[in-house]
Amino acid sequence: MIWFWTREHQRMRLETRYDNDTSEFVVVIQRDDGREESERFSDIAAFRQRLVALEQQCEAEQCVQSGAPVLLPEGFPNQPLALETTGKTLAAFARACDRIDTWLMSNP
Repeated sequence: MIWFWTREHQRMRLETRYDNDTSEFVVVIQRDDGREESERFSDIAAFRQRLVALEQQCEAEQCVQSGAPVLLPEGFPNQPLALETTGKTLAAFARACDRIDTWLMSNP
């Protein structure tokens, strides 16, 4: 998924996806000035914690989400994630989906 955040005249693009080749969750942050940061997580819980921290940081910096998130169909796992390697994957993924759904419902 891609989220866009704005503050005054600054924009930030936050992309989240799953890299099927490396079995990692990926966060890519692109800023207006051309800087790009990429972070990879093998654990969905750490990935989710990072997303929550980024959201809190954006809100603390008085950024607001602009527009609805864009779904990237290729950004999802191409096979079920193994519970034995990812811990509480399904529950964490369900909570993340609930958060996204809640946001979409409140921002038509």
